[in-house]
Amino acid sequence: MPKYCAGLEDPAGGAARPCLFAQDGRGGPAQPTGTRCVLCCVDTLQRALSSRVGKGNLQRLLKHWRRIKSPVYQAAFDLGSLCALSTNEQCLLRTRAGEESKFELRTSWLHKKKQRLKHFVMGRPIPAASPGISEGSQKYLKAAARWRQGNRDFRLHWTYVHYRKKEPFTNVKMKRKCRTHWRGKHTVARALRREWWKARRTLKAKYLASMAAGPPFRKSGLKWAMEEGILQAGIQVPLSSGAAHLCQPRWCFLTLAGDTLYFESFDDRKRFKTKQLQSAKVSINNAFGRVEYSIEQEEYVHEWDSIRNGVIFSPLCVGNMLERLGFKLQLLREYSAWPTGAISLLQIRSTTENSRFYDYWTALKSFEDRVYLLDAFRRGPALIGNMQHTVQIYTTYAVVPF
Repeated sequence: MPKYCAGLEDPAGGAARPCLFAQDGRGGPAQPTGTRCVLCCVDTLQRALSSRVGKGNLQRLLKHWRRIKSPVYQAAFDLGSLCALSTNEQCLLRTRAGEESKFELRTSWLHKKKQRLKHFVMGRPIPAASPGISEGSQKYLKAAARWRQGNRDFRLHWTYVHYRKKEPFTNVKMKRKCRTHWRGKHTVARALRREWWKARRTLKAKYLASMAAGPPFRKSGLKWAMEEGILQAGIQVPLSSGAAHLCQPRWCFLTLAGDTLYFESFDDRKRFKTKQLQSAKVSINNAFGRVEYSIEQEEYVHEWDSIRNGVIFSPLCVGNMLERLGFKLQLLREYSAWPTGAISLLQIRSTTENSRFYDYWTALKSFEDRVYLLDAFRRGPALIGNMQHTVQIYTTYAVVPF
């Protein structure tokens, strides 16, 4: 007497549904060797898929149902244990059963076949220049593409400018008269386009290396690279010398507006008291946009540890350090506009640590009408919307040249 399948096993413990996965495809119960068939038990299905023979038997069964156009084929994926498989595994079984893959035209790579062949023969087209490129970036590109002594990258910028002007390479002059598939205008256009994309990748690597090398930064070049799309807006690159000096994480930030900022933060392993004592030294570095080693003199070491009434680093101490660099410290009394001739501002801020208020130093830096807060206790620079409101809250000192 034949032994039929006990039905589809309910994972929730309910009553089993009748099996309809007979081999003939008419919707009757199957005749497995065990209690349940492969399409009614998930455990049996996993054992079958882990075996080469079991997987082949399942694929042949699905292929037979599809060939005779039985509705059991679709029911195996909708009502059987195959619904527990992932989408990729189901697509693989459908493909092995002879079913064609149904891709949407927008997501399928098949509709790009002609375009890929065209790019293979004639090269990837060179995109047009960015419409929002500034006048300063245009002047920088013209100067960088002109040969002069000391400009080692002029060839890359020259290739970037002149090959873009020749796009779409319709008037390419041929040295040979032959016009075969591999010795014609297509070959010349492909070679020139390939050279342009290679120059673009090389320029990206060079600009990233210049950012990682540390200040002074090529601000005009970095802004042009961001406007051209070579560098991503808002990118941050760790400086290669950050671990060698002062044991401080040091970064180069390229803001969304194209401003290049030097930022030095604190190591997370240091205590808050240590960070508080070093905030003036780090803020001066952030304000100047470089590391000032002249403030590391031994005669000023004892002044870093002065804390009076919860306020650290009196203006006299910071002013003495700035005077050694050729700058003087002045109290900012007018909050209506940024001080004339000021490179940046040093500011005393307050924070709460264990229900107590502590003061520390920060830096403010201005670019045209944009003001950035360089707080070493944060992860990066922050753009300030209302500079007047920010300055009025805290006691602020301006760093101005003599």
